[in-house]
Amino acid sequence: MVKILDTTLREGEQTPNVKFTLEQKVEIAKLLDKFGVDYIEAGMPIISQEDKEKVKAVVDLGLKAEIVGLARAKIEDIDAVVETGAQWVGIFCGINELSLEHKLDGKNKQEVYSIIEKSIRYAKSKGLKIRFTVEDATRTLIEDLIEVAILAEKSGADRFSIADTVGCASPETISEIISRLKKEVRTEIEVHCHNDLGLALANSLVAYRAKVDVIDATINGLGERVGLTSLQELSLALKLIYGENTKRLELLPELSHLTEVYSRIKLDGLRPITGRNAFTHTAKLHKEAVIKEPSCYEFINPEIIGRSRNLEAKDNSSSACLIGNPFIKSSTELTGHQEGQGTRYVFLDERVVPISSIYSIVRKVANVQEDNQSHVDVHKHNCDSAFLFIGDSNDLSGLVCEVNLGDEKYKIESPAYVFIPRGLQHSYRFISGSGFYINIVLSGDYNKSIL
Repeated sequence: MVKILDTTLREGEQTPNVKFTLEQKVEIAKLLDKFGVDYIEAGMPIISQEDKEKVKAVVDLGLKAEIVGLARAKIEDIDAVVETGAQWVGIFCGINELSLEHKLDGKNKQEVYSIIEKSIRYAKSKGLKIRFTVEDATRTLIEDLIEVAILAEKSGADRFSIADTVGCASPETISEIISRLKKEVRTEIEVHCHNDLGLALANSLVAYRAKVDVIDATINGLGERVGLTSLQELSLALKLIYGENTKRLELLPELSHLTEVYSRIKLDGLRPITGRNAFTHTAKLHKEAVIKEPSCYEFINPEIIGRSRNLEAKDNSSSACLIGNPFIKSSTELTGHQEGQGTRYVFLDERVVPISSIYSIVRKVANVQEDNQSHVDVHKHNCDSAFLFIGDSNDLSGLVCEVNLGDEKYKIESPAYVFIPRGLQHSYRFISGSGFYINIVLSGDYNKSIL
């Protein structure tokens, strides 16, 4: 039975503009462990003290999944992994001509082999389990891959990994490499497939067919450039095509959604498995058939991943300019909200415009009486939002409020705005004055935006 290594917390952070906080890494790691991945690659501790502390925080959770820390073939990198308490070190090094000339200061192959051997033996002496990865393996001569795989095994490596670092491999290439290596070494074989040609999942599945032992993946396919094999696509393909049944697939939507929020990489509607449109039927003939027998137009039963199908009416209003008027509505209609001071006007949400992806309200307050509690419960959204404070004076001053963002508290005097990134806990309360409070949330349905 193949094992899955999730590297969202390491490779995922190589996605442009993605950096998880310690708390976010811990939350994702817990859910990955609950889902049932076998290994979690938590980061590269040598990068910084902060990165080391994040890896250690994941290790200290005591999860069932074994924790991997990444390292170059350098003593100081391996020592940094040791300091986190991780069970595994993932040592990587390239051995092809590109790597030798441009990344390894012109060293020859034998010099690099010596470095690899010493690093593996050193890691072994520290009590670590070792995965050795050949970077850019799919552009490396297969004879050299076999040679270094044998060296790694003799030096004490527990697993040998091939990385399709630039996502250039064909399924035939991956199959040949895995098959040849399985004949030459006894260590486990792992595969790490990038998606530059859109072949990451195909390459991972052909590796499975070639009896690979471990497959790398990330939630939502995060990773360098255009990412890696998607955990949700891989897990469901292994289940439905090959009968692998070891994971809690119903947690996939939660894993995907949580990572979408924390990574700030928004999934489009066409994303397989967890995208908005994955189980939506709009064509009349399709809907009629699905009502009678869902399998007519569904290979995947949405219930196995905790989703439901949607028979959607065709909306032709998207090209129209829709104009309407606000209405007064108590905030008690919203999850966890109290009424609060002033009058609340709903300007825009899915009730007003069904295709809206924006919620907007205006609260008018006069002669504010300060109270000690925010008029809404503390919460966080799965999307970005904003507060706007506008006083009733000619220069828009005249309204004073308190805003809490995470652990920080701010006194806000109008005119002012507060941008609130998705996933950040927040609340506010009025202190004094008169004016308008405007709340904009980038979700047409406010309640569904609450984390």
